Amino acid sequence: MIGISDKGITNLLSAETLESMAGEKVRLHGIIQRIRRLGWGAFIVLRRHDGLLQCVMGNDGNEDILEKLDVEQSVEVKGTVKKAGIKDNSIHPASVEIHVDSIDIISVPASQPPVDTTKKVLDLHIDTNLDLRPLSLRHPGERARLKISESFAHGFRESLSGMGFTEIRTPKIC
Repeated sequence: MIGISDKGITNLLSAETLESMAGEKVRLHGIIQRIRRLGWGAFIVLRRHDGLLQCVMGNDGNEDILEKLDVEQSVEVKGTVKKAGIKDNSIHPASVEIHVDSIDIISVPASQPPVDTTKKVLDLHIDTNLDLRPLSLRHPGERARLKISESFAHGFRESLSGMGFTEIRTPKIC
């Protein structure tokens, strides 16, 4: 997930950093969350450390690589950051997208996971969701629940710390 721009390695290119880099060339790593193939090319949505990022890839000389792409593949994308034409609220950042110059497949999963994370809403039975939790947490909706919980805990921690309380972490057996 290291981001590299023309100015060199920038540690992790966050969503906010990408929004300020319009017109610059970048190199990013991510996992393919969804692919929407069209006649002129494809929209590729990457799952990254800070959310989803849309990449646009045209057919011009890329037909072979587009055929090889599939969900859950780890890829390296090289391209230009541009303002997004269509803003999808499920994609963060929604205001920019990467216009792909080249895409390299880093790794391919041995088999497709039993959880379909390409759906907008992950509709799993609670038993299936908990049994396959590491896979279901790849879905943005499921991960958002953890972010909300994290925000609550952070708010309580800051508030109580400001009142002079001491945080204690006791050993637990789960």
